[in-house]
Amino acid sequence: MNKLQKRKRKPPSGKRWVRHSPAARREAIVSEAIIFFAEHGFEAQTRELAARIGVSQALIYRYFRTKEDLIEEVYQRIYMSRWNALWEKLLSDRRIPLEQRLKEFYKSYLCTFDDYAWIRVSVYSGLRGNNLVSRYIDRVIERVVKVITLELRHECGLPQILPANIPKLDLELTWNMHSTIIYFLMRRYVFQKTPCDDNDAVVEQMIDQLFGGTAAVLERRYPVSAPLKLLRHT
Repeated sequence: MNKLQKRKRKPPSGKRWVRHSPAARREAIVSEAIIFFAEHGFEAQTRELAARIGVSQALIYRYFRTKEDLIEEVYQRIYMSRWNALWEKLLSDRRIPLEQRLKEFYKSYLCTFDDYAWIRVSVYSGLRGNNLVSRYIDRVIERVVKVITLELRHECGLPQILPANIPKLDLELTWNMHSTIIYFLMRRYVFQKTPCDDNDAVVEQMIDQLFGGTAAVLERRYPVSAPLKLLRHT
């Protein structure tokens, strides 16, 4: 065996790879991939990711058969692993005043997703046209937007309807609120325009606006003989 053969193979330029167990190595690849895709989008090449980590591209494909498999793991990590099933119970718990439920939910939601990688991966996913952020939004629609819309209707004394029959304009009232949170994070992590740093105060203000505005809109949209029950601030 000559000297060249005896040399140990060196990793690509970038970070120096430390030997880990297979599970730890896989975790390190996913963690680095999240930041990598958040910075460069999904069109970035896995060979660039490998160089950044300090491993061969082949090693990445030993743990993830394709780039799409790696992206799917990123999706599971930054979206699904953070989803809190208690949110759904909270939003539907009519023993708690709706205003309080909304404030508690959005304070927790904003705290959970106030993250550089989360919002930037979401934006890149939407621009790329893959189904990552679309799948997540489908969950938000079914488990947040429709639930809140039905709770608002109930609070206003309007007839009960099935989720599938919610008018689109009613859904827009809830989307107006939810998109405020998303745009708040986009200003922070996409546009680099620092918003208010008191997240809880932002949520309190947002919900106060929602209640007043929703009451006015629903009164015009659904005239009823009995006054609407929606709480108003005096």
